[in-house]
Amino acid sequence: MPPQEQADLWMALRDRMKINWHEMTLQEKKAAYWIAFGPHGPRAQDPPGEGMKVFGYTVLGISVAIVIMWGLRSMAGPPPSTMTKEWQEKTNEYLKSQNIEPITETSSQAPEMTILHSTSPKLVDFTQTSLIVSALSIAFNPIFWNIVARNEYHNKTLTRLFGGNSRLGCYFLGATIFAIGIVRDLLYERALRSQPTHPLLDTPASSFLAYALFGAGNVLVLSSMWALGITGTYLGDYFGILMDERVTAFPFNVTDAPMYYGSTLSFLGSALYFGRPAGLLLTIEVLVLYLVALRFEE
Repeated sequence: MPPQEQADLWMALRDRMKINWHEMTLQEKKAAYWIAFGPHGPRAQDPPGEGMKVFGYTVLGISVAIVIMWGLRSMAGPPPSTMTKEWQEKTNEYLKSQNIEPITETSSQAPEMTILHSTSPKLVDFTQTSLIVSALSIAFNPIFWNIVARNEYHNKTLTRLFGGNSRLGCYFLGATIFAIGIVRDLLYERALRSQPTHPLLDTPASSFLAYALFGAGNVLVLSSMWALGITGTYLGDYFGILMDERVTAFPFNVTDAPMYYGSTLSFLGSALYFGRPAGLLLTIEVLVLYLVALRFEE
């Protein structure tokens, strides 16, 4: 059966399986069972050495990601002088020298003077435009690729745009999704840098957990991309490009959506690394949007 007919059959069966199975014909039930449990699917044996190959390329991808991350950080501007440990220690020394009372913030040497009370520190500064822009960017990405993919399945817009070449259309969509993902990540980092920190997130344990989460997230994302390939990663099934068999090796034997959960772990790791509660809030947004996207994609 040609790949296009295979894709049409699978999409039709996927829609049929959402209704009451008593309304399906016997042939539809057999076809659905074969697709899900046939020897081409979960019961197929992985090629020899596949696990080590995925592990090796995953380690290579993580190494490249770490080099890029530190390269970007090296090009960033220095932190404000008031955020250094030396500045904070000098501030404490000055307050002690002036006998500033820590509760009322008044000086015993000058009782007639009262230092203006500062407002309690915010966990999240919602007045920052960068936070709103980052939240909108996070919401835009999954909405965008789901709308484009569904339009492609029904109308073949990108396929027609590339002269009937569905593979080129899929590559174009993949490049677009990758590009807007980079923009989303840059906006997320900029938003975190403008947000207040919290002492509970500014500890060695928090930093260690941040590295672990970021590493685990990238392992899931990069290994799933390697296992699926470009067309499998970037919604090739909506273009009628199907894989020869269902992928059941790592990381799909850990979770059915490694890219989504891996991306969420990376967002959480970044939030802990910067010590910003706002990052935790944006991570929750990422997780909710991905869970909603999974409901539409299943």
